[in-house]
Order: sequence, then C-alpha cells, then structure tokens
Amino acid sequence: MEISEDVYKLVFGKVIAELRKHEGMGQQDFADEIGVSQPTLSRIERGKVLPDAFTYKQMAVALDMTVGELDEAVDDALERVSQAAQGMVGDEPTPGESFLGGLMAALGAAAIGGLIGFAVAALVNEMDDEDA
Repeated sequence: MEISEDVYKLVFGKVIAELRKHEGMGQQDFADEIGVSQPTLSRIERGKVLPDAFTYKQMAVALDMTVGELDEAVDDALERVSQAAQGMVGDEPTPGESFLGGLMAALGAAAIGGLIGFAVAALVNEMDDEDA
C-alpha cells in the first residue's frame, strides 16, 4: 500500500491521540512524560508534524508499548483506513497515485479525518478487547 506523508501524519497523530486518551492521560501530562511541549504534542496529534526518533520511542514507552508494537498499531490503522476508503469509493488509484492520496485530494482533509478517526477508534477498541 502506497501512502502519502500527509495521510501518514494524520493517521499517526490520531493513533497517538486515541492511545493517549485510552491510557487516561491529558495532553499536558503526556507531553511532560515524553519530553515535549503541549503545543508540540498537539501538532503531532493533529497530523501537522512527525516526532523525531527519540520522541517516538518516548511515546511508545509512555503508552506501555514497544516501538515495534506502536509501529504495528500505526500500520494496522493505515490498513484499516485504506480498506474503509476503498469501500467508500470502490475504485483503484490511477497509476502513480496512492489510493489514500487520491481520496484525500478528492474528499479533503476533513472527510478523510473522520474516516481515520473511525478506523483508529476501532483499532483501539480491538486492542482493548485483546488485553481483557
């Protein structure tokens, strides 16, 4: 699955936000724990920027995950978003275009944001069920 950086940032940010909330942490507490400012965490969660490698590792630790588990959660969310998007429009991307990139161009960030939120919430609920 080919994915644009913009879509990756949106999905990654939503995964972090949902996992943080699932752990019962507010933005300020989580930001303090991972060593960034609250505005920086907000920008990450809104899909504006990606964290550096050190911050990424700190996020995993704060979420009681390994880096590999966090990678897997993000990859799973990306796959779910892609599947949901394909279900919405049913077409294959044109050559040289990622499916989600084309969908984002067609629907805009707000629509894809809702789709991402739905897919990530389902992922977190499924992860919670596996832990129970």
